[in-house]
Formats: sequence, structure tokens, C-alpha cells
Amino acid sequence: MIESFTANIQRRSLGPLELASRAIALFIVASAMILLVLALLAIGLVRLLDAYLFPDAVWASYALIGGLFIVGGVLSHSKASSLKTRSRLYSDDRLD
Repeated sequence: MIESFTANIQRRSLGPLELASRAIALFIVASAMILLVLALLAIGLVRLLDAYLFPDAVWASYALIGGLFIVGGVLSHSKASSLKTRSRLYSDDRLD
């Protein structure tokens, strides 16, 4: 009886913690893999542009890739800002 009680308590307390730790570990591994793939794609794109589009002008490849990253950053920042503004508009705090 005591063993089943302690096993039940252990299952209820450690089960969600184990699930959360697995989720965190998978998130870290997936993030590292995504960053690695993005870095390799950027390197490959610079080499491809340098070989075929801008021969002997690697600075142009870097400028084009940098411009693409800047445009992507501006778009994601503007989307995040609009989501933050929208969540403030619809929050219940302004009703007080």
C-alpha cells in the first residue's frame, strides 16, 4: 500500500518534469541543427554567387547576402512589433 502510494506520487511529480526536460533538450538540439544548416546554406550561397554571378568580386556576394539578412531581420522585427502592439490592444488591462 505504501509502495503504491509512493509510486503514484513519484509518477505524478516526476512525469511532467521528465516531459519538460525532454522537450527542452529536443528544442536545444533542434535549434543547434537549424543554426548549423543556416550557416552552411549561407556559406554555400556565397560560394555559389562568387563562382557564377560575381566572379572575382566576393564583396558583392557578401553585400547581397548581408542585404537579404537585413531585409529578413527588418520583416521579422516589424512582424514581432505588430504582434506586441496587437496583444496590448486586446488585453484586459485597459479596461481597469
